[in-house]
Order: sequence, then structure tokens, then C-alpha cells
Amino acid sequence: MIGSSMAKLLTVLLFPLICFASGLERIEDIEGIPEVAQREYILADSNQYDYIQTYGLLTCVGLVIFDEERKLGLLAHIDAQTDLDRELPRLLKQFSKNISVSLIGGSTDLADSIKEDLQSRGIVISLNLRGIENITISLRDGEIFEYDEMFLTTPYALQSAKVDRIHFGGSRLFRHMDSLGGGDYVEYNRQNENPFGFILNY
Repeated sequence: MIGSSMAKLLTVLLFPLICFASGLERIEDIEGIPEVAQREYILADSNQYDYIQTYGLLTCVGLVIFDEERKLGLLAHIDAQTDLDRELPRLLKQFSKNISVSLIGGSTDLADSIKEDLQSRGIVISLNLRGIENITISLRDGEIFEYDEMFLTTPYALQSAKVDRIHFGGSRLFRHMDSLGGGDYVEYNRQNENPFGFILNY
């Protein structure tokens, strides 16, 4: 068993490595930022939002595409069931060639598949990081931050509907409702029970 002094020493030595191992600067979660759900993407610019974000990337990959000149960003939350052959070209056609592309998340195999597909199209990956769960993207400059989820911007009933649709929606990526030009409509009951069993009116 490790002694108390040794445990404290290890904590002091390992804390910086744990906090900064991802290489991303940390940012506080900000209430009201559009959240991208699993197998969903958002296309937005800096006139519309300052930030966009997604959470729960441990077994998925966040694809970030940013056009610095237009301050236009795309954030996709890709899982293993996503049809990459169909969906990646659909995402890329929103942009010219002057883009930065990053892959952030937990699944190495999935990230490698996405990277291989993008490289076959002549696209260079600017950043490729694993082991990160939650990311926020600045639409002012394309910087990617890591954050701890504190505020659920998406109502519980809408979250549940988005989870349900991935079971019946095939292998496509859904377009977030707050995307430029609109997105995929999600039907949900605005008066629904939350996980704690009481009624929430959104």
C-alpha cells in the first residue's frame, strides 16, 4: 500500500500531466452554446454564434472543419455506425479548399478511418488528438478547447429524441436545427419527464 507522503508526491507530480496531457487549453462551459449530439453536425459562423460544442466523444470522433476567411465552422460528432463514404463528402462540400481540419476524440480506429478517407481527398489533418471527451470550438478563430460539461443547453426531452432517432435513422449524420440555413427537424414532447421522475416544462 502506498504511504500518505508518497501518494501526495504522486498527486503533485501527475496532476499537471493529467490536466494538460490533451494539449488543448481548457475553457469553462458556457450556458447557451449549441450542443452537437451523437451522429449530428452543425454548420455555423461567427455572426451566428461565438462557440459550438459537443460532449461524450470517448468512443466517437469530433470532426472540426474551419474556414478562417469566412469564420465558418463545422463540428460533427461521428460514431462507428456513420457512413463515412457518404457523409464526409456531404460535409466537405460546404467548404472551399482553404480549411483547417481536426480530429478529436476517443476512438483510434474510427479516427484512423476518417483520416485515411480525408487524406485520399488531399486534405491535411491539422490536429489529431485522442482521449478527449468534450470540445468547444471558437467560431472567431477556430481554436479548439477542452471543457467539463456543466450546463445542458439541450432540453432533456430533445436529447432523448435525438438518441432515439439514431436507432432508426440509418447511418447518416443529422444536421443540427441551429445550423446556417436550418437543419433536421426533431419531433419531441416539450412536456416530458426528466431522469429524476418529475415533469419539466421547456
